[in-house]
Amino acid sequence: MFNQFTFVILKAQNDTGWFTSDNPVIIDWKDNIEAWMVPPQAEIYFPLSGDYLVFMYNHRVKTTNPIAFLPKDEVSEVTSEMQHSIMMNQITRSANKYYICCTDLGVVDVRKS
Repeated sequence: MFNQFTFVILKAQNDTGWFTSDNPVIIDWKDNIEAWMVPPQAEIYFPLSGDYLVFMYNHRVKTTNPIAFLPKDEVSEVTSEMQHSIMMNQITRSANKYYICCTDLGVVDVRKS
């Protein structure tokens, strides 16, 4: 099924990163939940690490998502805070219980909480 999908690899900006969650593969169904396991209109976000995210979409389906117009088969850096924010919203809304981020919180004393 994924042979119909095109992959775009996105590198986060230097001072930001990609979160992930206990539900790491985010599928934007585009309101098309029928008998499909993954409908052709779906767009998929998959954080690979704190620095890289794979965006997948079906190149045969018309989309207005600006990420789909980035170069394929090479790494593109996200330069728009809006793009980063939209993708982070998709990621954080998909979490069941936990977020995973690449930020060093230092030593946290939970006894003071």
